Amino acid sequence: MAKVETRAKKGKSEVFCMKIEEKRRVHGLGQTSYLAELAHLDVAFQPSSSPAQEEKPLVIFIHGHACTKNSWLNPLQETLGNSPQDFVMCIRFTTADVKNIEDIKESLPPGTFLFSLIQRPESSRELCSFWDFVQNLGYPTLTWSQKAANERIQLAVEELEMICKVVLERLGYRRIIFICHSRGGLVARYFLQRNPHLASKILGVVMLSTPNQGSKLAIFAEKFSRFRYLSQFVLFGRRIFPQIARSHQSLEALLGYLKRSVRFLQSEAIQELKPYSSFLEQLKEKEGLEKRLGVPYFHLAGNRSQYDRIYYLPQGENYLVKIPILYDKLPSFLLPWELIDGKGDGLVAVCRARLGFERVFEEFRVNHSEILMDPLVQKRVKEILTQVVDA
Repeated sequence: MAKVETRAKKGKSEVFCMKIEEKRRVHGLGQTSYLAELAHLDVAFQPSSSPAQEEKPLVIFIHGHACTKNSWLNPLQETLGNSPQDFVMCIRFTTADVKNIEDIKESLPPGTFLFSLIQRPESSRELCSFWDFVQNLGYPTLTWSQKAANERIQLAVEELEMICKVVLERLGYRRIIFICHSRGGLVARYFLQRNPHLASKILGVVMLSTPNQGSKLAIFAEKFSRFRYLSQFVLFGRRIFPQIARSHQSLEALLGYLKRSVRFLQSEAIQELKPYSSFLEQLKEKEGLEKRLGVPYFHLAGNRSQYDRIYYLPQGENYLVKIPILYDKLPSFLLPWELIDGKGDGLVAVCRARLGFERVFEEFRVNHSEILMDPLVQKRVKEILTQVVDA
């Protein structure tokens, strides 16, 4: 049985990934820089692998809501670190995997939910993270874990402003390309609206499944977060999933988890992602500025709504519990477009991803997680990077 990888693919050179401490040295462009300004951020940075590639623009990856830098470095180990529970994206399991998971347990924390992705493509036996993929193209790369990935987008933008100040003024980069997943695209757009003077430094913004018009699932999350409904759901869930109930010491512990979930679902980040939220309306009011700045947007969206499986790894147990995906059994007229196959990727509807003034808008048969590792998506991003750099 194949083990769950600890990395999607090992790069040719070691990733410099750390929490930058006061006066800690960061090696970039053949020189040593002191980056005390970023001492509070969990940053991953890797310069070009050879001096001949140093003129290539810096690619800054921006992750989505409640995620971490692992979305780019190692999506198979992305644990949604800012959520109240551990969620891990993984390869679809076989029947043998579900029966014997000793190898899986070595890589995962207990009490983990697993969202399985598409099976390995026949033409590529080893999936590659976006970080390694872009690194192998010779681009310097940087990403970070947003400290408040479940809070207002403005907080992430302020972090990005500090990062750009450092890489432009201290590391000497003159050109930047943003690659953004989900909410990360909104972070990039708001950054440009707040910093139009830096538009000449930004060669392009590549969005992967960004909810530019919001997501109706944010509305459902808000309604679902009413605690009295969640309490009833737990009592029902204890009956149909006794394995999950046994993995918690008591009902009070489980309800405590739900209270954290309520705070998560009622967060400012969820509020901002609702269609016609005040944040999205503010962003829309300044679309004219974005058009005048002329920074090209390239948007690749997914239209496969299903996650193949969702499993739960109970704490202290030696088996996986398969969680039914209820919306698979519902007629499409009861579902928002985000959950209808061909119209959404499971979290973002194609129609609500579209801005209307992107240079490129293309759809791929991937869900909201698969887009982070899909070989066809990565191939298209490679073409976009070449187009932007050569323009």
